[in-house]
Amino acid sequence: MKTVSLLLLLVLIGTITGSCSNSSSPASTNGELSESPYAEAKKVSVHADSLTDFAQQIPGFGGLFINDSDQLSIYLTNPTQQEAKAREVLSNSELIARSLSNSSASVSNMEVLKGQYTFLTLLEWKREVSSKVLAMDNVYTGGIHQSQNKLSIGVKDETVAAKVNEKLAELDIPKEAVMMYQMTPPQYY
Repeated sequence: MKTVSLLLLLVLIGTITGSCSNSSSPASTNGELSESPYAEAKKVSVHADSLTDFAQQIPGFGGLFINDSDQLSIYLTNPTQQEAKAREVLSNSELIARSLSNSSASVSNMEVLKGQYTFLTLLEWKREVSSKVLAMDNVYTGGIHQSQNKLSIGVKDETVAAKVNEKLAELDIPKEAVMMYQMTPPQYY
C-alpha cells in the first residue's frame, strides 16, 4: 500500500464522495452515462493551487496522476514540445519530491500522455459546471478527472444526464470533455 505522502500527489478537484462507486451503466465519454470514473482512479491529493501553479509553469499541462503501474503520468497537449519543460518543473518541485519519496514513481520514468484539454481549461469548465450544473436537481458531483483529462459529473439517471448534456451545450463545453456517470445520492453524516 502506498504511503500517505503518495496520497498527497494529486487532487480530484471538487468534492467526490465515497458514494461514487455505485454505478450501473457501461463506460462512455460522449455525454452518455458511464461507470463511476473513480472505481480505478487512485485518489491522491495536492492543493488545487499547486496544480494551477504547474499549469502556469508547464505549457499544455492537462493533469497529473499515478497510473495502474504506480508510474507518475502527465497529460500534455503537445508532448513533443512540452515534455522537457514538464520534466524540469516537476523535477524541481519539492511537493513532487516529497510525494514520491516513498514510492517507485518518479519524474525520470514519468509516462507522458497526449491530452486534449489543458488543466486551466478544465478548471474553467469545472467552475461553470459548479455554478450552473451542480445546482440542477439530481446532479450530485462535479470535478476534474485528471487520469482521463476530462471533467466528471455524477447524476441520478439518464433523464438527468440528458438535461445536463443540454446545459453543457449551452455552456459550450464539449460532450467529449465530460465523463458522466450514474450514482446514488451522497450520504452526508
